[in-house]
Amino acid sequence: MNRRALARWTQGGAFTLLGLFVAFWTFMGVGEMIGGDLSGGAHLVPAAIVVALMLLAWKRPLLGGIFLGIIGLLASIYFLSLRSGLAGVLLISGPVLIAGALIIAVSLMRAKAATP
Repeated sequence: MNRRALARWTQGGAFTLLGLFVAFWTFMGVGEMIGGDLSGGAHLVPAAIVVALMLLAWKRPLLGGIFLGIIGLLASIYFLSLRSGLAGVLLISGPVLIAGALIIAVSLMRAKAATP
């Protein structure tokens, strides 16, 4: 498999992971709001932030990957400070951290493939 194909598959995997993350938070938020709890709208905030970062990563992979990594790292630090447990931290911030790292890797693969 050449570098371009690997970069394409890696980017697809990262965006699939982020899409599942967004789908989960959207499902949680809409489900709570349909049930009558309007505070479920707070679940839509992380989904909207990740969608905005996905758009940035689509246009500018290196910058988007860096921002995804920063957001994932900050979320990890915040949830670890709440002592919510490692499993909870990995479920909440893990997908964003992993996708950010994958998108940065895609950017570096493309840059290396572009150089002669």
